[in-house]
Amino acid sequence: MNRGAHKKYTSIVLCFALIVLYLPNLAKAEENKTGNLTGFVFGEDGTIPVEGAVVTLRNVSTGQVYKSPGTDNQGTFKVEQMQTGMYVMGVTSESGNFNADDLVGVREGKTEKISIALKQYEEGSEDTEKGKNGQDRKGEELVGRVIEYEPNSQIAIVEIIEGVELRKEDEIHALKPDEEESESETDFYQIVNVLTLNDEPIKKAKEGQIVAIYMEEDVLPGDLVYLVKRKGIVPIFLIPIGAALVVGAVTLSEPDDEPDDVTQIKK
Repeated sequence: MNRGAHKKYTSIVLCFALIVLYLPNLAKAEENKTGNLTGFVFGEDGTIPVEGAVVTLRNVSTGQVYKSPGTDNQGTFKVEQMQTGMYVMGVTSESGNFNADDLVGVREGKTEKISIALKQYEEGSEDTEKGKNGQDRKGEELVGRVIEYEPNSQIAIVEIIEGVELRKEDEIHALKPDEEESESETDFYQIVNVLTLNDEPIKKAKEGQIVAIYMEEDVLPGDLVYLVKRKGIVPIFLIPIGAALVVGAVTLSEPDDEPDDVTQIKK
């Protein structure tokens, strides 16, 4: 081996050795990005503290699970040194298991604070529950309305309503409207496999956009499109007795600050 080739070979070996040496430390540093979550658990009215409740959180990216100690007599809990990321959340109490339907975010070096109200499902409410954005069937949320349909291509032009979004690979429920004069008999479920905006494929449709969706069955203008569930997001408890409503979520500079805004997660 000549001298130049030997130098080149030595440099390659040294670079490889440095990568092997430092890569685990870089990965470890990434894993060590942590934040905290603290807050309160209340009864259904949002004012009476629930003692002994355990908050369980699972990171949707890594699967890492964290559990809080039981809440104190003020309903307070805290989970420290959590991996940064998004979490599904559930609460176990003497009343049973409760799921939150939305995600809780944890940021590096921050302490997030939430307040949780435990709401039991009422018998018969599954078919009559109605909430924000026309969510009038349990586990479904209105995301759009069909404004045009081409039966040959089976492409529906759908307007996404305010306050929601639709993603590729979401499961949807296409359904006739409640209007008595409608001739539609549409009622089927499918996965969104084709989603385009201005003839360009997209991964997510935002509120107010008019998008094209391939429909596996025929629809009519005026039919409604409901979001059934997000792909890959599984609740902590598959068969809960109720919903955990997050009634406040803020980032804290001091852990003792009270939450300012009020948002609700419906199940």
